[in-house]
Amino acid sequence: MFLSFDDALCEAVVEREIQRNILDNDFRLAASFRKQVDAIYTDVPPRKREAAFFVLYRRYFVKMGYPDRVKDILSEFTGEGALPSECYFARTFRDEEESAQLSEDGTRLGVQIKVETLCDPERCAYLLRHELIHILDILDPAFEYDTSRPLSGVSPSEESLFRDRYRTLWDLSVDGRLERKGLLPQDIRERRAAEFQTLFPNLGDRAAEQVLETLWDGPRPSNAELRQMVTGAAALCSALKISVDITEEGEPCPAFCPGALCPLCRFPTHEWAEPSDHFSQKVKLEYPAWEPSQGICSQCANRYLFTAALSMDLQDSQIKDRTSM
Repeated sequence: MFLSFDDALCEAVVEREIQRNILDNDFRLAASFRKQVDAIYTDVPPRKREAAFFVLYRRYFVKMGYPDRVKDILSEFTGEGALPSECYFARTFRDEEESAQLSEDGTRLGVQIKVETLCDPERCAYLLRHELIHILDILDPAFEYDTSRPLSGVSPSEESLFRDRYRTLWDLSVDGRLERKGLLPQDIRERRAAEFQTLFPNLGDRAAEQVLETLWDGPRPSNAELRQMVTGAAALCSALKISVDITEEGEPCPAFCPGALCPLCRFPTHEWAEPSDHFSQKVKLEYPAWEPSQGICSQCANRYLFTAALSMDLQDSQIKDRTSM
């Protein structure tokens, strides 16, 4: 597989390695790199220096062994399926954005990865192995992966909830397969179990444990089966042939999931307001179809809170005026 790395990623990794060596009182790498930098300032015309610095960072990136480390991990999967022949690594700054994606024609693979992850051999190995199993599932015709249809036909909020469930259920199967190969870090199973319980809080303890064991140790579910499972605890148990055990807590409200779309402004939010009765009346004056169960983001809520408060102040003022007459 042909590997390529984003210039910004190479630069950040090299700078991090240099600083790490300095903190360990090893100045050899810094001195060597500084010598090369001085040579560029001395020998390279200003208009060509940027390109020369990119070449320098790439040379040190290769010298530090990062491409070979990644190749070793990718080589573990050569016999498991037809991975794309090209892979491009780009830098991201957020944990939730670390992922692998296929190009539209399926011939190239793109990996978004944090500098901290790439510099940590164990974290890097787990991320790549986990994401590559997802990619192999997608490329397997038997999985029947399909993103053309939404998971929910009800609302964007429910779609967001179902997507979170889909990813977590799929992750359970992926990490279970990694564990059977002896390649899973110790705390991952507990983390996946916690994610699952958050997304299916009304599933009884016994049924929840059975679901986790089935997805973790059993055969890989297909895309169609995962689509059925995300719709609720009863559907999940039915798909896995597990006795239904549902508590009285009910399904989580999809509107209040982190990252879901506010039903009013249609922007994703992680901050939801708690509408009171008087507040809800003011919202429904402008949005008659809106219900409090759909939720409202804090930014939209601020406007209606002000309106509701102003309305109550005016009512209090009018009452005082009438009583003083």
